[in-house]
Amino acid sequence: MSAVLVTLRRLRQDPAPAVGLGLLVLVTAVVFGLAPRILERVADDSLRKVVADASAFNRNIAVIDEQPIRPGSTADPLSEVASEGDRLTAEMPRSVQALIVDRLTVVDSGRWHIEAPTPDPAFVRFRIQPGAESRIHYVSGHAPTAVVRTIDLPPPATPVPGEDVQPTARVLQVALSVNAVQQIHHGLGETVTLTFDSRDPLVGGPRSGIAAMEIVGVFEVDRPADPFWYEDTALEKVSFRSLGGDSRLIDATALIPADAYEPMLGVVPPDITPVRVTWRSFVGPERMRAGPMNDLIRDLRRLETTFPRSQPATRARDSVAMQSGLLPLIQTHAARWTSALAILTVIAIGPAAVALTALALIAAIVARRRRPGLILVRGR
Repeated sequence: MSAVLVTLRRLRQDPAPAVGLGLLVLVTAVVFGLAPRILERVADDSLRKVVADASAFNRNIAVIDEQPIRPGSTADPLSEVASEGDRLTAEMPRSVQALIVDRLTVVDSGRWHIEAPTPDPAFVRFRIQPGAESRIHYVSGHAPTAVVRTIDLPPPATPVPGEDVQPTARVLQVALSVNAVQQIHHGLGETVTLTFDSRDPLVGGPRSGIAAMEIVGVFEVDRPADPFWYEDTALEKVSFRSLGGDSRLIDATALIPADAYEPMLGVVPPDITPVRVTWRSFVGPERMRAGPMNDLIRDLRRLETTFPRSQPATRARDSVAMQSGLLPLIQTHAARWTSALAILTVIAIGPAAVALTALALIAAIVARRRRPGLILVRGR
């Protein structure tokens, strides 16, 4: 008891060393306690930034099916399409599903050749994209409807003996962008006939039948950078294909309403229009965590075995494909983070070693100063 009293008396007379030692111990403990959390926060922020800065095609997941899906009810023609999307999403690993914040559907028809004078050979696809109608504005005309009418076709200039001649064609109402109208030189109020493009892998070879489209609206996209568009500019402006030299082909995309899904499938009876359904799953960068990154890489590899990551034109027609650059994006970041972590560890070891050395040195100095008092206490 006397030793404790002597120690307390000395602390009262000379408190600075004791207080300094206590503060050093406190700071060292706080630094060592917070370091893992700070490192985890830095790792999470780094991963999220990499994913957020990537393109929509690289950070998100698109599942593609080129098999016709039957129309749903009259009230919701795309209900069966949505159900199939739910089924395919359920096949993804749970860790991947947890990253998805939204899913949008895009339905594209096979490619049609425009049978009308155009500056260059021009082609068009019908597109159904729920949500697009609220992100565009019409500069002329109005939004297309699902109403289908029939027009008479002129007789062929040179009839082929024994070949049936299609006397009429069904007409779908469509809307085109300002850019598309300018490029194909056909606009509001015009009706142009269409035939399948046999070179389109989705069409899959020669197909008979003639359809037509009536341009009832011309629009502009409100915000092309809106994440909704998935960095896909097909509706906003045409694209060009080159066959070599100065020749080029114009590819346009025509917007039709979801109610026109069934008419589009049967626009050339009795054949079914080939379609490509794409379910675009949006990954939320804020849901990314660096801790289970290796588990996520493993599950993304499993996902690629379920839905092969390939171009639709190079795969079997009866399989479902996936387009995503998320796996290589995460793998590249993981390799870079491993290197950065080694550097951070070396940087962190230096201050920690200095703190521990200082703590040991101060403890030795304090013990040396207290040695005469301890000897006196023991002697008493």
